[in-house]
Amino acid sequence: MALDIVVSIGPESSSVKVLTELIKAGGTVFRFNYSHQLHEVQAQWLANLRKAEKQAGKKVKTMQDVQGFKIRLGNIKRFDLKEGEQVILDSSITHEEPDILVKGELLPYDGEPIYTGSPIIPRAAQVGSMLYVGDGNLGFKVVEKPSEERLVCTVVGAGELGVHKALTLANEVIEEKALTFQDYENIKLAAGLQYDYLAISFTQTADDITDCRDFIERECGDWRPQIIAKIETKLGLQNLAAIVDVVDGIMVARGDLALHTDFRELYLHERRIIELCKQKKKYCIVATQMLESLKEGGLIPGRAEIIDIATAAALGANATMLSGETTVGAQPVHVVATMRGILEATEKGLQVIN
Repeated sequence: MALDIVVSIGPESSSVKVLTELIKAGGTVFRFNYSHQLHEVQAQWLANLRKAEKQAGKKVKTMQDVQGFKIRLGNIKRFDLKEGEQVILDSSITHEEPDILVKGELLPYDGEPIYTGSPIIPRAAQVGSMLYVGDGNLGFKVVEKPSEERLVCTVVGAGELGVHKALTLANEVIEEKALTFQDYENIKLAAGLQYDYLAISFTQTADDITDCRDFIERECGDWRPQIIAKIETKLGLQNLAAIVDVVDGIMVARGDLALHTDFRELYLHERRIIELCKQKKKYCIVATQMLESLKEGGLIPGRAEIIDIATAAALGANATMLSGETTVGAQPVHVVATMRGILEATEKGLQVIN
């Protein structure tokens, strides 16, 4: 049976024309990421997808993806950070969200505390803890903890601290519910759009899933989406078996999973999750940076990416997912067609081998 390709919709892939081409190229599930766009924008993109289905002559499935407790720094300036420089993070400073982010020029760090976006990380971090910024290209090592609200950190790996970048406490357990107030609001808003799947970011316990189901039954009319738990944290891995028992499917969300756990063990985590999903007959999606090398252009993907996609198929995943490659990438249709080609070749070859 052919694997699904989950295509994330964004500015570069939301027109009727491009969506039609993406369906024809092999996209079968289309993901609406509520971390980055307002509900009204998502509703318009969904309307475009329905038109594209008619033009392509093929029905596809849809997925709402809610953000969970992902934490973003509150800086509204771009800082050029140097290796060994000290940076202050604080959750207690007065912070007002600007109407427009002031990106501007790249500036040296001015020594002022940077708002952490949430009290979660300063509360959980200890001296010696490692914090990753964004995808892990930049890090902060905690050297002082003057209070439960403030951390003094040393920069690890020089580079740009972009505006409102994600902040992750590496390889430690954070005791938080997956869904925030805003997530529940977005779920309620989405009920009228009748997405086929609902993906819950940072699922940590089985209760995260049962709480969500209870909310949907109480607040969302007759909408009953298939719920996908995104496994992204150390606690989520610890509770994996219990989560799999109560959910419809699992996403191996490797981007945050590599930051929240020991990244050297990422393949082992992926393999364990896929195996458990196969045993329990649950839908399994493998996600993150599967064709990153084609994001800005190019014809043939990185060789490790080819093996990565084929490995997901060989291990028994039900779907592979594209994120930035199709939301903001320069050639979303080529990326989807390339992934479909790799999956088809792999599935055909495995039938011969087996």
